[in-house]
Amino acid sequence: MVNNRVRLFFLSSFILCAPVLQAISAATLKDIIKDYTLGLASMSSLVSNRYQFNTLGFADVSPETKQIIDGVLAEMALEKTVYVKQMSTFLKERIGNQNAFATANTLFIDEEWFNSLSSQEQRALIGHEAVHIKNKDVLRGPLATFASSLVAVTGINICSKRISNKYACLGTQSGLFGLAFLTVKAFQRYQEKQADCQSIKQLHCHKGAIALNKRLLGGAVQPEPDSYLSKFTTWVAQQLSSHPSLQERISYASHAA
Repeated sequence: MVNNRVRLFFLSSFILCAPVLQAISAATLKDIIKDYTLGLASMSSLVSNRYQFNTLGFADVSPETKQIIDGVLAEMALEKTVYVKQMSTFLKERIGNQNAFATANTLFIDEEWFNSLSSQEQRALIGHEAVHIKNKDVLRGPLATFASSLVAVTGINICSKRISNKYACLGTQSGLFGLAFLTVKAFQRYQEKQADCQSIKQLHCHKGAIALNKRLLGGAVQPEPDSYLSKFTTWVAQQLSSHPSLQERISYASHAA
């Protein structure tokens, strides 16, 4: 009887959660593809910078663009050499050209899109990426993932030895894995918010940050969810994202003013 009730509980939970899982799976898959692509770019950029060649598609930006970026990096007081490269076609096809990202010592931009931004938007964009470099976020992120995974695996091993009911054990193990995953995503969002807030404070570029995020939003105002299911789905999708929503970023940039 107990086993039947446990089976019924997990089956009912899965059926009730199916619409939510379907709604968030695309966003989660997009994040995974993006993380893999950026990791590949990070390793490739190290090779490209070390041997000074551009066969991997990471061409240098123009001297004029480099001068603008170097000026902002100097204001951010970075105490290391930062290479500035154009995003390759491979990257733009996977994460979009309206983007920029930083590795340990390299800043990637789409130069054509960057030059279309206002000077304040450029300062906000480069300042954000400079904080990632200064805070060594390219290392802190994987370390957080490793630590969360280690805790989850330890808990899973303990559960397999202490919990005799296989369904209860499976449920607890799944919960631990999910908690580790959500912890990593929360830390990634914290890193992004920290990069926004530190750059806004140091460069006094809250207007540029607001304008940049509005530009990325495309002027579209997201409608408020009109049902409990859509509200819950939206909330879950936010917890699974590695970045705060653009509306949220606009909100705390406004408060920074």
